Amino acid sequence: MGQRLIIKVYEDKNSMDEYRKGAICSIYYHWSAYSMSALYEAKNLIEAIRNELEEGKAPRQIITSKVDGFTKESNMRFNLPNYNVANFLQQKDSNIKLTNDDKESLIDFLIRVVEKMGIRVDEDDHKNMIELYPNIKFSQENLNRSTGLIAFTEEAQKSQMDWCEGLVEIFLREQEINSDVYFFAEDDEELKDELHEMDEMMTEEDINEIIKNTKELKYNPTEMTYDTIGLVIEELDENTKTEFCWLKYNGSYIYLLA
Repeated sequence: MGQRLIIKVYEDKNSMDEYRKGAICSIYYHWSAYSMSALYEAKNLIEAIRNELEEGKAPRQIITSKVDGFTKESNMRFNLPNYNVANFLQQKDSNIKLTNDDKESLIDFLIRVVEKMGIRVDEDDHKNMIELYPNIKFSQENLNRSTGLIAFTEEAQKSQMDWCEGLVEIFLREQEINSDVYFFAEDDEELKDELHEMDEMMTEEDINEIIKNTKELKYNPTEMTYDTIGLVIEELDENTKTEFCWLKYNGSYIYLLA
């Protein structure tokens, strides 16, 4: 068994089609499709990317050298993104357009970042990755579905999505995160139906009391930015001290999966 979370990472919102395809990668976590766990996994991934860049490990200049009579541009450090990708990842709503070479550099960088977190390239993607990106090296040891498996090809991503029980989406250009790892009720009537399903013994008075005492959230728990995800986590944690707890945002209700 498990509670399978998938985090999909997109270049931007325009790259996601109506079937939620078009991601750069997806990451499978076997036990993390719970509301708070999903947010923490997303936050950890974003912080790992930011830290790799902000700690001065990303290239801040291009080194130019002559090789066999041709000018060659390379990075300051080994196995880090090229200058274009580094700027793309650091600038919110950047207008930088990524070339195929840039995307390969980004994939290489993401592998370096997630491997430090214990995440490994999904075994279903090993052969494809070697054929498509022969210059990208990745660990084929210590694969663990609990710490995470990352997939890059559409085929391997689809295989992961077939197991999905909770989905988080990260958009790199916009620096935004979406999460659907909750139960939802659109209004009071739908909430009443949900409460009856959860507990048939609940009286009308009990239900009305829950609706009356439902706390209104300040931050949107389903759509957030890199800078607000920590505030979302803090607010949810502060307002979910009881086991049976619905919360409200902008007229709709959410129930945390825990």
